[in-house]
Amino acid sequence: MTPVVVVQCSVQRFTRALDILVRKPHASQKKLAGCTLTSLSIYQDQPKSVKSVSEVFDEAYGEIRRRLVFRKISSEAQQTDYDETIKWIHPSEQSMTISFHCDHHEFLIQYLDSQISFHVVKGPKDAIRHNYVDPLVKWCQGVEEITPSPTSNRLVDLAKYRDKYCQLKDKHAPNIIKIWTESTDPEKFVHEDLALAAYIILLWEQDDLPKEQIRFMDLGCGNGLLVYILTVEGYDGTGVDIRQRKIWDSFKPKVDLQVSTVHPSATTTFPKYTWLIGNHSDELTPWIPVMAALTSHQTRFFVLPCCPFEFHRKFVRRNPKASIYRDYLDYVKEVGEKCGFVMEEDRLKIPSTKRICFIGRQRVNLKETRPEILQAIHDLNSTSQSQGQCEKNDLVHAKRARLDFVPRSSEIAVHNCTQLPKELITDVIKLVVSECLKTQNLLMDHSKFSNLKDESLLPTKEWNMGGTLSLSEIAALISYEQLQAMKNECGGLQTLIRNHNFIFIVDKGQVRLRCHALDPPWAGKRHSKGSKSNVGTTATHLTKKTRLCWFFENHPQGCSVSADKCLWAHGKHDLAAMTTRND
Repeated sequence: MTPVVVVQCSVQRFTRALDILVRKPHASQKKLAGCTLTSLSIYQDQPKSVKSVSEVFDEAYGEIRRRLVFRKISSEAQQTDYDETIKWIHPSEQSMTISFHCDHHEFLIQYLDSQISFHVVKGPKDAIRHNYVDPLVKWCQGVEEITPSPTSNRLVDLAKYRDKYCQLKDKHAPNIIKIWTESTDPEKFVHEDLALAAYIILLWEQDDLPKEQIRFMDLGCGNGLLVYILTVEGYDGTGVDIRQRKIWDSFKPKVDLQVSTVHPSATTTFPKYTWLIGNHSDELTPWIPVMAALTSHQTRFFVLPCCPFEFHRKFVRRNPKASIYRDYLDYVKEVGEKCGFVMEEDRLKIPSTKRICFIGRQRVNLKETRPEILQAIHDLNSTSQSQGQCEKNDLVHAKRARLDFVPRSSEIAVHNCTQLPKELITDVIKLVVSECLKTQNLLMDHSKFSNLKDESLLPTKEWNMGGTLSLSEIAALISYEQLQAMKNECGGLQTLIRNHNFIFIVDKGQVRLRCHALDPPWAGKRHSKGSKSNVGTTATHLTKKTRLCWFFENHPQGCSVSADKCLWAHGKHDLAAMTTRND
């Protein structure tokens, strides 16, 4: 055995790091999508089956078999799924030896008295060290606590999911991205809904039902993309939303998308549908398990919670020790369980921070009656609102479970701080500029100019760049009434300042004045990857000199660059007509 490094960690931390390496190989090998554990066993007098990886490493002897799944199958790159066997010996508290064996490689990793070593029997040594040993050492040396996290897509077969997703992506993604008419980023939303479609289709295939017997209703379908993909794949369904999206015209008439307001209540059911879907359905999310339960014992549902809502209002935290997101997930899970469902939780492989979903496809009590379901939901809501109990079979009171549901408005209100009074905007801008300029920070002292030998390239005047302020420092200088007015615009102070990107740069919560001598046109702007050059081109060729330079008009020392170098006009005589883009 060749020593790698002294890690100075306990055997407990080593086994937790090993748990990540075994359950989540994609954390260290980016070509992998993950793995499927085919067997877990420990050896005493005879093999004993266990349910989780974290249990097995505490035992003296054991074996794990797993199938490693690539993100893409490629025969040319020799990327095909393969089986691997992991065995270990854990004879004492301070020693452990693990062997990894497959057709491609065979090697040992040993932990002994806080030191990790490895020995390669067969296979590429550098690759094995990079993919197995180095990540293990890194996790052992980390300062943060290693906490177990659930694997993704555990309710479906990983290889089947990979194949289905790749098939849908190749079939649909290019055309959808080409016709995308929404203002949102197609690279995110298209691939997210393709992943959702692949996952849901695999769930449906587990039921062994013909496509003709599956009918779905997507409540709050938004852009309708998920409905489109599922429909084109042969499933019959409908999407409803409170307002139409522009891209719907590209999906119709082959896809059933309807503008409709759903008013959930004790009588709202969907008897024509076998599955109810809530994909970021916001206000409707807690209602979907209820409506599925009231529809029939055969009706099932899929929900992907996002914005937290209770039955009639925004979600009020119940567990201060958990994050708001986890607290809300627990609430949705409880709603489903009160409705009599076995709530299956899974973590999806989608480009979103909100990727925990619930599936309700099994009922605990098939004899549960409609009044009992309503009573359970009413009791849950009453607990959160300290309301009185209703009589068990009193449907008049049970219908109060509707709780004055208020649907979202079909009109989109403008909430980007552009509708604030001009006086308020002006006062805030002047205040921030004034506070920044209280710090003397001359442009000629900037490191860019400190080593210049040609003095002609130095700034011609002492231009004060000012200091940097945090958003919290700025907020402390603004009145409560002004902050509330900005907060009501959803974006708040940061949004207002970002709207004035021609004056300020906002980066990681810090605000400073823009400097035309140092900052490129796109600095501080939010843009997608690879779009910096486009932003600069647009500013230079289409909008150059079409607006007055704020600094020329308002900064004590004017603009940091001369008129011939500034993209903005130095005075009305310097204004030019805007160039029209020719696409």
